[in-house]
Amino acid sequence: MKTLSLFSIIAALAMPVQAQAGDQMDKAAQMRLAAAANDTAAITRFLDDGARIDAANAFGRTALMMAAEDGRSQSARLLLARGADINSRSVNGLTPLSLAAGNGYAGLTAMLLSRGAASKSATRAGRNALMISARFGQLSVMDALIRATGDLEKADRKGRTALILAAAGGHAPVIVKLAENGANLDARDKSGATALMIAADRNHLAAVRKLLQLGANPHLKDANGDTAYEIARQNGHYRIFKLLQQAGRIS
Repeated sequence: MKTLSLFSIIAALAMPVQAQAGDQMDKAAQMRLAAAANDTAAITRFLDDGARIDAANAFGRTALMMAAEDGRSQSARLLLARGADINSRSVNGLTPLSLAAGNGYAGLTAMLLSRGAASKSATRAGRNALMISARFGQLSVMDALIRATGDLEKADRKGRTALILAAAGGHAPVIVKLAENGANLDARDKSGATALMIAADRNHLAAVRKLLQLGANPHLKDANGDTAYEIARQNGHYRIFKLLQQAGRIS
């Protein structure tokens, strides 16, 4: 009986602490939702009521990240004014900047950069905000990120640069922007593939045409000994392999 009584006392003492922790977590979760909805009044209320500003969900997303991902500039400004970590990282290494830029929110991207967001911070896959934005074709944020990042030849864990990632997504305007700023058209990933090869493999005709116009070399071979022409032919991408055949004068 004495043992049972002791357990009962310990449980009773722990309940207020557990309830308080649960209440804090609930407030933080609601604050993150408020940030995504751009409800600044609710954010203020939760913060004033003790919610931790950088409390993250199971994926490591904070309220500022939620605001950045949905382009909620007012929420982001409020959270930063209240002390949110501008360079917080999710479980996979995303930051408020990479989320804003990757979704094409140019104004929010510029604001985060002006307040000290780390442009070179990379995800677990090795991609910074510029590379993520290039992959998703977000032309509107390119100028700001190119200025902030500087290094256009930074490669991810697969050896892919921003230009290669743009080609993989078939984003011809982004390819042009990167090339105009000095990106290497013939950079290779870890398999020896160039942007031209990857665009040909994925049947991105506009990207292939633009890369050729910009001066990409159609004669280079990947680790398997294949050129972009041979890759397109093997995949049955007729219009691309005809274009490459003409460009490379291949019979």
